[in-house]
Amino acid sequence: MSSLTLQMLPEPVEPTVPLHDLLRTGAQRLIASAVEAELAVMLARFA
Repeated sequence: MSSLTLQMLPEPVEPTVPLHDLLRTGAQRLIASAVEAELAVMLARFA
């Protein structure tokens, strides 16, 4: 049986590329929107 472990990835050492920052920010906003939508559906069920 194998055990799974979570590991933190190292922070980038080189300067960040503006496109990477834009993509990261967009992904964070997309994930936040999805979580908020799921929460709204869940709360509506219990209202």
